[in-house]
Amino acid sequence: MAQYPNARIKFSDIMTAISNQLVDDAVVPDNNFVSWGTPDNTQPFIGNFDVLMVARAGVPRKRDGGPADFQIERLVDLWYRSEPNSDSQSSFQTWLKTTFAAIDNILNSVGSGGFWPEDADGNLLTIEAIDLETDSPPNYSRGSVFGDYACTLRCIYYPLVNPSRGIFPVP
Repeated sequence: MAQYPNARIKFSDIMTAISNQLVDDAVVPDNNFVSWGTPDNTQPFIGNFDVLMVARAGVPRKRDGGPADFQIERLVDLWYRSEPNSDSQSSFQTWLKTTFAAIDNILNSVGSGGFWPEDADGNLLTIEAIDLETDSPPNYSRGSVFGDYACTLRCIYYPLVNPSRGIFPVP
């Protein structure tokens, strides 16, 4: 049974859990079909298809617990990228149907509001279930490098930082 998050974690652990869930739900055959990026640094598309996860910068959440309760809210945009293939008579109908089905599979896998990522020991990685944030593409998405927008996920977690250092002065 999953345990409440009691440790500070690396955000890459959450990204890995999202990628693994996409594989577990057969959205993609394996983790080689999941690319990672940021709005300013995205892997070029190579192959027939992939799911691109774009992690945005985190925003601290205000809590009453002081430095010990320091939480980050971070958004992850999911994109489906595939090579367009035309049907007979220059129609893209089959390719579009495949794209829509893939995006629906992404939503069913990690965007349903009930996805709690866990580490290998069964510990929860987020404070709340990963949930949909919005259904419209972010502003950075100009250009074809991102593919077709699927969704934006909201992840709230305890970041791997020492709360007694940095922006939190020790009395």
